[in-house]
Amino acid sequence: ETVTLDTRVKDYRLSERNVSLDHLNPFQLVGRLSADKTNLVLLLEPGQNLRPDYSMPPEEERPNNLPLGGAEGKRTIPNAVTFSGQVLDAETKAPVPQFRITPGLQRNPSMKGWVEWYRGKTVEGTNGMFTLDYALKSGALVLMAEAEGYLPALSDPLTTGSKTSTIQLKQGTGPRGKLLLPDGKPADGVTVCYLAAREEATLTSEGVISIYRNREGSVTITDPEGEFDFPPKLGEGEIYAAGARGFGHCRTSELATQGKLTLQPWGSVRGRLLQNAKPLAGEAVDLGWPTGGSMERPWFNLPGTRADEEGWFALEKVPPGELELRTRLPVGAGSGTGWTTQTQRKFTLKPGEQLVLGVVEKAPPPRERR
Repeated sequence: ETVTLDTRVKDYRLSERNVSLDHLNPFQLVGRLSADKTNLVLLLEPGQNLRPDYSMPPEEERPNNLPLGGAEGKRTIPNAVTFSGQVLDAETKAPVPQFRITPGLQRNPSMKGWVEWYRGKTVEGTNGMFTLDYALKSGALVLMAEAEGYLPALSDPLTTGSKTSTIQLKQGTGPRGKLLLPDGKPADGVTVCYLAAREEATLTSEGVISIYRNREGSVTITDPEGEFDFPPKLGEGEIYAAGARGFGHCRTSELATQGKLTLQPWGSVRGRLLQNAKPLAGEAVDLGWPTGGSMERPWFNLPGTRADEEGWFALEKVPPGELELRTRLPVGAGSGTGWTTQTQRKFTLKPGEQLVLGVVEKAPPPRERR
């Protein structure tokens, strides 16, 4: 049967060295028992609970399907393939002394940028050498190498017929800069968010950035001089900042060139949603950027609201720029739990502007192609 074990000790957490650590719920071990278990070592280490890892490994590698074990055991994976390789300094070609290897599954070769990363299966490497066990049934395995003082890099796609790789790391650091208030003074104590492609966050109606899946290294708070920095991620990312005085946004390449990001005062949007001259009471109204939805960029969701009984809607703390007003279309049969969006109006909001859109006549849904 499947059993769980947990313990609570102040200022301690379960170590990742416990082979049955439940990475989705890292305050417990989970595993199967088919006989008595002796000499179980449940290892704690100083620190707060690890953050949940929402990536789902293959079914046969999930701890609830494997024998229960603590730090005394070795993680075993049924039908595993051993992948190995080297991690070298790109300039000197010397072995990198300490690094991490994280596996990711590329299910569809035609979608090279789409990789499902499994942080719970990260392994440590030393002196440029690593091995990693993975039960690869289909698709290809991509390995990400990370090391202090270097930029992350990827291996070529690996398969059961190609199990070795050499990854070269370039020296570098993550994005850093200075956040300024609209008047040019340092923005102290403001939330700054760093997202790479396909990572997701939401701006709430209160002007607060909420990170999807609590990603490490994605959020920080500016110091008294308005300065901030992040560990590096793969490829170019984007920086978002939100505080009482406004909102800021730029690409990491722009931050590297300019060294600073300035908050722009919040705006607001108000209007009335009608269809066939009748108010749409309770209708969901969302905002979005015209460039949203690309797999090559982060997904940053803007706030939404619902129209009142007369169809009026109001959105405060809206970031300035080119925006779209959207409504929702149900997707699927029955009552439908899913939905997609339909753009009703495009507009530009200036910093600090209180924009009144007036009447927005909701367009009928597009006809399905036959």
